[in-house]
Amino acid sequence: MRTDAAPRFGPRFVLGLFAIALGVLWTLDNMRFLDIDGIWRWWPVILIVIGTQRALQSQGGRLGGGVIAGIGFVLLLDQLDVWDFDIWELWPLVLVLIGGSMVWGALTRGRDPQWRAGASDTWVQAVAILGGSNRKSNSQEFRGGEATAVLGGCDIDLTHASVGGGEAVIDVFAFWGGIDIKVPEDWTVILEASAILAGIEDKTRRPPTATKRLVVKGLAIMGGVDIKN
Repeated sequence: MRTDAAPRFGPRFVLGLFAIALGVLWTLDNMRFLDIDGIWRWWPVILIVIGTQRALQSQGGRLGGGVIAGIGFVLLLDQLDVWDFDIWELWPLVLVLIGGSMVWGALTRGRDPQWRAGASDTWVQAVAILGGSNRKSNSQEFRGGEATAVLGGCDIDLTHASVGGGEAVIDVFAFWGGIDIKVPEDWTVILEASAILAGIEDKTRRPPTATKRLVVKGLAIMGGVDIKN
């Protein structure tokens, strides 16, 4: 019996039910059996459901799911005339989210004594703003690092490195940019990063037994992060 089957009531199932319900309601409206003008006011509930489901699915999706659900809740209040406002007035909060993510990542890394000491052989640091950045580490005591891509791309090659202490942590931030991380085939990748209108993918071949882990944390907004062998 398979134990790795996808959840029966996953995102595809929910979206399928939504498509069926929308098709039925639209057909009844076209045939004058039902007036759905009032129903459309509740469309932000879709965002609330999707965001909540994403937040509950995994630790890495909590932030992105929470933001989506929060946007849906605010839009619902506007649709129901509980709170009259223009959603575009809140766009500066995007800057708050970006800055908060970067500051939190810096504070978290600063707790590690080796990071503060600048042990460059065990850490990688890549920053790409309107350009590209390539970094490579062959350290056999690799601890982690950070990658920041804003309208640019970062390429980090760790294929000849080995994890020190069994686990390494990389903090990523991609805003309209992309980050590619290449790892050895005996590493297990743990995704704890959040994506908002973005994609974070683990394309590695998971080893049958692995004692070395790479934890990817951080945030991607309208960008992408790929981890592969």
